[in-house]
Amino acid sequence: IFNRTRNLFDQNIDLMLFDTTSVSYWGEGKVASNLLKHGHAKNKRSDLKQLMVGLLMTREGIPIGHEVFPGNQVDVISFPQVVIKLKERFNIGRIIWVCDRGMISKSNLNVLEGLKQEYIIGVKMRQLEGGFKAVLLDDHHTGYTKLSNNLSVKVKEVNGRRYIVCYNPEQAKIDAANREHFKQIIAKRVVEKTDKSWIIKNGYKQYLKLKEDIIESIDEERIEREKIYDGKWILLTNTNLEYTEIAKHYKSLWQIESAFKELKSTLDLSPIYHWTEKRIKGHIFICFLALVLELGFRKALKGESYTKVMFDLKQVQAVLSKVGDKEFLRRTELIGRSHLAFRAVQLQIPGFNLS
Repeated sequence: IFNRTRNLFDQNIDLMLFDTTSVSYWGEGKVASNLLKHGHAKNKRSDLKQLMVGLLMTREGIPIGHEVFPGNQVDVISFPQVVIKLKERFNIGRIIWVCDRGMISKSNLNVLEGLKQEYIIGVKMRQLEGGFKAVLLDDHHTGYTKLSNNLSVKVKEVNGRRYIVCYNPEQAKIDAANREHFKQIIAKRVVEKTDKSWIIKNGYKQYLKLKEDIIESIDEERIEREKIYDGKWILLTNTNLEYTEIAKHYKSLWQIESAFKELKSTLDLSPIYHWTEKRIKGHIFICFLALVLELGFRKALKGESYTKVMFDLKQVQAVLSKVGDKEFLRRTELIGRSHLAFRAVQLQIPGFNLS
């Protein structure tokens, strides 16, 4: 697996997936690491100290590296550190960063462009200025190039920047239905309550017309304007890649999101109970190696269900038997798909007699 990963960097171009996640500290010992800090907790546990883990993957979903950052460090600081280390460790002539909407900010863009890095970044549509938003989104679904039944794209150049507008008609129907359901909930709440405490807690304030502390009515026009977002998402890029390919590259981010989910659940990355920096980094490194091996094994299975193969493999055991003065070590019968695990890693299935 590691040799295969290293060979990827003989190419002149590779598209890199990068994202960070927070990992909380639940230990009770005296903290002896500068990594553990209070910061913006993605798991909503702002009361706990944390650290940030960055994961770097290829477009094929192969993890190639990880970094550990202090819990209060923001991505704008992490970017240049990761870029420098990439240049030092790998023979990469060109990097294209693919980042989710949580990473876009003016300072982040300035850092990437200052480092002469190319990027594909998701845009927070609701934070766009009114006129700018209309230019990008209010187009009555015209001018798109259809890539599949659930994805059409088009490119727009605005203020010297290149934006890719993506449209999913299936998601648009879901968004419309959800908005109508949301509207009914608000209407019911307006009838039941007149104070504004509940609307602040649930984020309904922007959809209501208020006079002092009294709810006058639902802001029908505001809710109607939400239609502009139905089934759409926007990407910002400074690459010269074909715009039809850019949307596909961005959608590959699901791989890194899935990897974080696997790290935190199955591989026990989070929470952390260690309190010294050496042990914290060791724990994270072991989890990263486990992720590399698991994803490599998944690919080697070539479409077979990893979950089912592993479940069946765990049923196979080595049993110690004793007949008189002699002991025999034998394996049990192969169950279900367990034989596929040996085939995937090119190992001969052990015989019944293991002694």
